Amino acid sequence: MSQFSKYDSEFCGNIPIHIINTIQTYGVLLVLDNDLNVCQASENVTAIFGKDVRAIMGSSLEALTGEMFAAEIAGLKSESRQDRYTTHWEGHYVIAHIKADMVLLEIETGIAAREAASFTEHFRDIRTIIRQVEDAQDVPSLCALAATELKNISGFDKVMIYAFDGDWNGHVLAEAREEDMEAYMGFTFPASDIPKPARTSIKTILTASSPTAILSR
Repeated sequence: MSQFSKYDSEFCGNIPIHIINTIQTYGVLLVLDNDLNVCQASENVTAIFGKDVRAIMGSSLEALTGEMFAAEIAGLKSESRQDRYTTHWEGHYVIAHIKADMVLLEIETGIAAREAASFTEHFRDIRTIIRQVEDAQDVPSLCALAATELKNISGFDKVMIYAFDGDWNGHVLAEAREEDMEAYMGFTFPASDIPKPARTSIKTILTASSPTAILSR
């Protein structure tokens, strides 16, 4: 690796990318104070509430979502048994993060339209995957299977499996992709491509997407 590449990797590794002023494109973020009034929100709130972000600042959660959902969040806050809950509102998937002095609500913009798969369907799919894992003859075959099944389960356009070397350069061991997407199988990406802050974030949130919605105070 060249001296410039090492410098670039170290430079990228010192950038706090986990502290950004953006959110995932498929969700809306609300930050509520202890009285469950909006003190901060993402600029794309119109997608769910039909109001500009400035119009909802200072509004109560009850005024935005109704008494029942607001009471549910208030109850979760008062229990404080854990700091993360999942729930639903008007068909939207919601993740509530309960903090000492605030509540953060992540609300997906899409509506969960399809019915949940039955236990039998899940069990059948899992049994098939387990059988395929048992039949895998080597690591490349196992990685290829994992990439394919993760793509099927997640609905992502592309899934890649990396192996990192001692310098954190990433080697693509397997991929599953749409036909019109560029293939990266066998490629090696420098450590600066996924620097330390990014690797730490991936370990925490597991999935990532390109954010475009800007957080507004």
